[in-house]
Amino acid sequence: MCPICHKRFASKSNVQRHQILHSKSRLKCHICSRTFVKAGHLEKHVLSHSNVKLYTCQDCGKEFKTSSNLDQHKVTHLAIKPFKCDICLKQFSVKANLVKHQEKNRCKRPSDQPIVCNVCNKVFKREFLLRSHLRRHTTEKPYTCEMCDMNFKYKSTLIRHIQLHNGIKPYSCKICKKRFTHAGLIKPHMRKHTGEKPYQCPICLKMFAHKHNMERHTLRHAKIKHLVCDICHKKFPKESRLVYHMRIHTNDKPFSCKICPKKFTHRQNVVRHYGRKHPGEVYDSPETDASVAREAWESAVLQRNLKKELEAENGNDEYVIP
Repeated sequence: MCPICHKRFASKSNVQRHQILHSKSRLKCHICSRTFVKAGHLEKHVLSHSNVKLYTCQDCGKEFKTSSNLDQHKVTHLAIKPFKCDICLKQFSVKANLVKHQEKNRCKRPSDQPIVCNVCNKVFKREFLLRSHLRRHTTEKPYTCEMCDMNFKYKSTLIRHIQLHNGIKPYSCKICKKRFTHAGLIKPHMRKHTGEKPYQCPICLKMFAHKHNMERHTLRHAKIKHLVCDICHKKFPKESRLVYHMRIHTNDKPFSCKICPKKFTHRQNVVRHYGRKHPGEVYDSPETDASVAREAWESAVLQRNLKKELEAENGNDEYVIP
């Protein structure tokens, strides 16, 4: 601690160096009474109170109050400008000028260049739309809900989320009166009433009411179907689909009503039957559509393996399992 002004320091040497300031006479600015230790600092400060510019650039004639400002300015006349803006490709001699150029949206893309996302090549009409879009390609979520701590990429999404907390849904459908937090949600909702399907699959030309449904459908065309049913030779993209498909070849009705003799192919049908014909009763069988499908699949695999064994024993002749 300095014994004079009681300012605290991390080391003793810093205190000793600081105490020198107290031993020197202080120089005071006659305009604002600000004090300085060195005369050069005072002279430079006094110039800031006047319009006097003593240093002139020989290249452009621009004047400066201090020699350091003039030296910094001279760099701008250099032919080499190593600091380049990635957006508009403008070059700068000083890094500070590049930073200032990029602050507060001062950078403007040349009008003859399209505004394109460098990740997905999507084209935009305005710069601010591109900046908002770029968050989709990152995990950045700068907006946080104070009620539930959920994070959002966009302020507009946070506002709609807060409206849900407060039960505010100011927009409603004119037909069914369903309410929404945002006006933009009404247009896709209205397609339920109009039957409009503006989105078309580019492969099979199937129409969809919503873009995300069309995109999800289009991805199915790219799936490789490598699982084949041994009976009808239909192909499937994954085993679970093939397993469930095997049910159609059994013609079995494994779900039985425990009150009447009626039988059903699917569990949901027997549950619906109980609700209509036996109100008050509950269907509590542990069997599900998935478990029944798995049993049919295992049975088919067992027969297929047995057939292969018998064909091998009989010299690969065709053999029909009785």
